[in-house]
Amino acid sequence: MIVLVVIFLAPMSVQMLNMNYAARNLQVDEYVLQEEKSKPKPTKPQFVEVPEEYINPVDRIMSDLNGVIRKYPHHRQGLADKLYDEVKVLCWVNTWPKNHKTRAKAVKETWAKRCNKVLFISTQEDPELDAVALPLKDGRQYLWSKIRGAFKH
Repeated sequence: MIVLVVIFLAPMSVQMLNMNYAARNLQVDEYVLQEEKSKPKPTKPQFVEVPEEYINPVDRIMSDLNGVIRKYPHHRQGLADKLYDEVKVLCWVNTWPKNHKTRAKAVKETWAKRCNKVLFISTQEDPELDAVALPLKDGRQYLWSKIRGAFKH
């Protein structure tokens, strides 16, 4: 399910929001200054050495396992595998040609791996990204047209 929320604010209401925001920030700043004055000065931290018998052996094992998990990040386990198979996630990424080799590539190499299907919407095809080209102009003013075109695709 894709949820799209669009909020339009009239210029006057934006100005009023900015004024309220500024006034609220002044109040918060005054409160923080009062709190800082009332706090005692911090002392130097004191470190205590923990004897070996107080260290939980399970914590030591978990610490060792963290290295193994980081070493093999592609390996899914248990619940993650089950969710990947049962819940289908479509990731829809709006991009434009100048970002194909930089931002879109970074998205594909990082969090897009968690998606069952990744759909890159652009105005130019890119076989490396599997980008879908829509016959539209580039620019923010054409973003709504790009969104409608992606839904039609």
